[in-house]
Amino acid sequence: MKTTDQPTPSPDEVRICENLLKYQTLSPTQLQLKTGIFDDDVFIRTLDGLVARCVIEEVPDRTDPGFFLYRFNLNS
Repeated sequence: MKTTDQPTPSPDEVRICENLLKYQTLSPTQLQLKTGIFDDDVFIRTLDGLVARCVIEEVPDRTDPGFFLYRFNLNS
């Protein structure tokens, strides 16, 4: 069997993930953070076990660099 241990997210990764949870429509309690940032993507594991790939897209007409639009792409 191969191991699927994930590295511990860095503080920057955790902060970005927390910002995403703040702007999304689901409650943060419905999600568990899985890994962190990989080429501007965030991977999370939902409570039903699905792994969601969250693609970060910056909002072009806002000056706040911490404000993002994002969408969830589910990976099986």
